[in-house]
Amino acid sequence: MLSWEDEPWLEQNSADLLDLLDRTLITVPKGLAGELAKIGAVRAEYPAFTPGDTCPDNNLLTPGGLRLIDFEAACFQSVFLTAAYCRMPFSTCWCVFRLPAGLAEKIEHAFRAEVVNAYPELADDAVWQAGTRRAIAVWTVDATLALLPRTLEDGPLHPTRRPVPTRRQLLEHRWARAGPLKASSAGRASAAAALAMSFERTNTPTG
Repeated sequence: MLSWEDEPWLEQNSADLLDLLDRTLITVPKGLAGELAKIGAVRAEYPAFTPGDTCPDNNLLTPGGLRLIDFEAACFQSVFLTAAYCRMPFSTCWCVFRLPAGLAEKIEHAFRAEVVNAYPELADDAVWQAGTRRAIAVWTVDATLALLPRTLEDGPLHPTRRPVPTRRQLLEHRWARAGPLKASSAGRASAAAALAMSFERTNTPTG
């Protein structure tokens, strides 16, 4: 069985998204396939060992500091895919809420300070920002595949814990922050920007 770093999940996600949009009768904007292919380049950028799923409920606060307690997704992958958790926030998690002002930046700064020890070139803001935006786009596609088929009948992301966002709320939030997927080119809105507008029209939050 392939490990996560070897499995072509980024490429498969891109293909699956196009198929899902077609099956759900959401118009696939022209050029979307090419844009998805570009963000997949993040896979090979600056690999490092990571727990793979750095959500809050996969960590434990102890008197001795923070302890990671979930390693089932541990693998080598781009540091940008981990950095994206700080900004989105929490790329693959159900517990997505607004963070206190400045907290996400503080977390990302601490993570980046460690990463730069291994990859000094990531001290360049342009390199860091571009890579992290691509990673956010990668996770946005991943979330869409998980959530879109279940948004017809909206519901909370967790079966018992409250308060918690709904599937539609999270999906709209992800596309609102989709980074390079929404960037314009030569004065024209990207294909993914058009797709994001579709989600805004069809996935209006319920609360």
